[in-house]
Amino acid sequence: MSLFTDAGQMVAEQIQWAKTPLRQLQGLIGQDIRLNEALLLPHCPQVHTAFLAYPIDIAFCTGSEKTGYRLLSVQTLAPWRVSRFVPGATLAIEMRASSPLPSLEAGCHVTLR
Repeated sequence: MSLFTDAGQMVAEQIQWAKTPLRQLQGLIGQDIRLNEALLLPHCPQVHTAFLAYPIDIAFCTGSEKTGYRLLSVQTLAPWRVSRFVPGATLAIEMRASSPLPSLEAGCHVTLR
């Protein structure tokens, strides 16, 4: 499964879901992901980068897998930081820094295909 904007731009070629509380807490710790990979964390309005060896881009979204997601906020975090809390976020998308996420505007729609 991949992540696309409504305009057809591929954001992430491969995605992983972090659906359990333990997997969400672990996030990208200990993983060396490529620029075209993303970790999706449902029901996640804030993330941390403790123990990460590299900076990440994070998009916070609202919506659902069926209807698609609307971007609320995009942030880039260095290791050992905590993101801003994003009220209403139903999904966090984590990717390695320099991903396509920062080029997306708040309000942009993304879907899984």
